[in-house]
Amino acid sequence: MPFPSLRHFRSVFAKRDFRLLFAGQFTSLLGDQFYMIALPWLVLRLEGSSVALGGILALQALPRALLMLVGGAITDRLSPRRVMLASNLIRMMLVFSMGLLVFFDLIDVWMLYIAALALGVADAFFYPAQTAIVPQVTSRRHLGAANAVMQGSNQFTLFLGAVVAGAIIALFSPPGAELRGIGCALLIDALTFVASAVTLHLMSPQTGQRDRRAHPSLIRSIREGMRYVLGNATMRTLFLIVVAVNFTVLGPVTVGIPVLANSRLQGGAAGYGLIMSMFGLGSLIGILIGGATKRPAGKRAVTIITVSCYGFALGMAVLGLARNLFLVAALMVFLGIGAGYLVVLYVSWLQAKTPRRMIGRVMGLFSFATLGLVPVSQALTGALGRLSITWVFIGSGVLLFLVTFAGAASKSLLEIGYEPTPDEPHDNGLGQAPHRQGPTSGGT
Repeated sequence: MPFPSLRHFRSVFAKRDFRLLFAGQFTSLLGDQFYMIALPWLVLRLEGSSVALGGILALQALPRALLMLVGGAITDRLSPRRVMLASNLIRMMLVFSMGLLVFFDLIDVWMLYIAALALGVADAFFYPAQTAIVPQVTSRRHLGAANAVMQGSNQFTLFLGAVVAGAIIALFSPPGAELRGIGCALLIDALTFVASAVTLHLMSPQTGQRDRRAHPSLIRSIREGMRYVLGNATMRTLFLIVVAVNFTVLGPVTVGIPVLANSRLQGGAAGYGLIMSMFGLGSLIGILIGGATKRPAGKRAVTIITVSCYGFALGMAVLGLARNLFLVAALMVFLGIGAGYLVVLYVSWLQAKTPRRMIGRVMGLFSFATLGLVPVSQALTGALGRLSITWVFIGSGVLLFLVTFAGAASKSLLEIGYEPTPDEPHDNGLGQAPHRQGPTSGGT
């Protein structure tokens, strides 16, 4: 698949359905950052405990992980658009209810556990569908540019939304009514789901012909997707790397960073928002680099993956020792750059290599790899954080270093490239297959 250029970025926005998808998801993602800042701060205000925070985040991540494969199979049976629309409406009602309870100071911690569980179930269906819909609204030739735009919007909203959310929470939380600002942030998030639902309703993506005989049962559909991924050595190795990185990084970041901001760093909620905003800025830079440069393949791809993981390991260890808000924020920029670039790299490769009829299941399985062990990571971070949040970060860095060292010896990653799937013609962006196809090289 040719690497994206500015012409490719213009081409993806020339499609009406892609513009609608982008507009709706950008708005919704902006609201999600309000939720991601508000929830940890709410738990810390109510309980002041890393254990409670880790437990609530883990409870939301658990059903999301366990049902991700089901969500991918349902996406293939129905359509990504319909699954996303239903999930967004459910999440809107849940977050709106939470916002009202918090705003009027009627919230209790047990309610957050219930809401987290319900949101996790809805997320399990949304995430595979969100990734699976991209190939339906753009050509295979422009998948890199399309993914860069979608992932970039995610990180730009993190950069913008996190700092704005932190400021709103601080601004609308007068003495004696500290939860009011958090309630405002949650209500804003709920309203953004409406915009996403409207744009999804207006879309008419090309779903292609669905082969119902290929999915006689839900269980068999899931097994077929797992066999496809685990039977491919490159996909299998990439799957294990994604699991390892997310296990060692996401728990300490989602649980440990708010604990650091609350106990060690200056700035309170606004400082926490700044830290996460800088991670979003870095990720946005990494995604733009990934979307506008040639895709690496073979040894070059392995080198980039390995160096990035070593960088994550070092960064996590330094986070555990840092005591200055601006040092932490600067470090998060560099971590974000590596994360953003790798996301574009592996998502574009997966979408290009996966048959259209299985895209929901494959993306569901990799979403499971991203999120499957996050509940364990978050719960461990919360429990160990009571002993020493410093050693949580240092231990995470050491573990990731060891995993990267072992994974770097794998030769299967050398097969990473961007040739079309063997059972489908390669779309050249003009709705036609090329006259001849050969093995790709150098990431083209």
